[in-house]
Amino acid sequence: MQVPDKWDMASRELIHLFINQYGFATVVSIDLEGSHLPLLLIASEGENGTLYGHFARNNPHWKSVARTRVLCIFNGPHADTNSNNYLAIQREFSTL
Repeated sequence: MQVPDKWDMASRELIHLFINQYGFATVVSIDLEGSHLPLLLIASEGENGTLYGHFARNNPHWKSVARTRVLCIFNGPHADTNSNNYLAIQREFSTL
């Protein structure tokens, strides 16, 4: 995967630091299904560390990721916003 220099995390320590700081990830399985999950990194387990998380009980995605490799995409900081903010934005920047 091509990674621009400014986003390159050359060391495992930097990657672990980023994951510990921004542990919310998109977990993508081999069938290209994705789920958003909070993940916990245990750096001392496995060759590169081990990620732990859990799916909601009614999310069947867990069946396709059990005991297999997956892609975990960590996007960095994120936040919720109050739905009232959408109304203010819509009035100011309406596209209709």
